[in-house]
Order: sequence, then structure tokens, then C-alpha cells
Amino acid sequence: MTSHGYTITGDHYFFLNFYRLKDLVNVKEAGGGRNDIFPNFLEGQYEWFHYLKMARMLKLNACMMKARGAGYSEIEASILVNSYNCIRGSVNVACAYADN
Repeated sequence: MTSHGYTITGDHYFFLNFYRLKDLVNVKEAGGGRNDIFPNFLEGQYEWFHYLKMARMLKLNACMMKARGAGYSEIEASILVNSYNCIRGSVNVACAYADN
């Protein structure tokens, strides 16, 4: 999809339009629960989705070093959900490293 000169990938489109996040900003009171919201369009995420698309086209792997709490686990989860729902026979694996 292209809008205002920006082309977003299919995974990015899915993330922006179908994936829901917990609202961490507009919390009224502790323990009151959080509303579900759609993600915002952010430049760093836009670049990451294009990097992943380029790596996929070149049949290469992708890796990122980032700070904790930047939201990229949610992005990767949305890519897995999109692949699982839209690509027949896709194999999806999520893993994490824990340093004890």
C-alpha cells in the first residue's frame, strides 16, 4: 500500500490495521485494566519492516540489537500471526533468550 509517498509492506499493513496493543499511556487508575489500541506509525518501525522485506527477498536472515521495551517483540508477534493466518503451510517459530 502506498500513501503520501510511503509504501508499507504487507506485514506492516497488518501490524497497523489489525494488531492490537495494550494502551500504556491513558491508564485512569491502577488495576483498572487497559484498553486495546492500534499501533502508531513510527519511522523506526517503518524502516525495520522494509529491512525484513529486503532480507526475505534476498533470502538472508535479519538480526537487531535494541533496547528493552521498544515494542519490537510486539512487531515480531504480529508478523508471526500474519504469517500463520495468511500463508498456508507456513512454519512459525518464536523464541527468546533468558540470562539467568
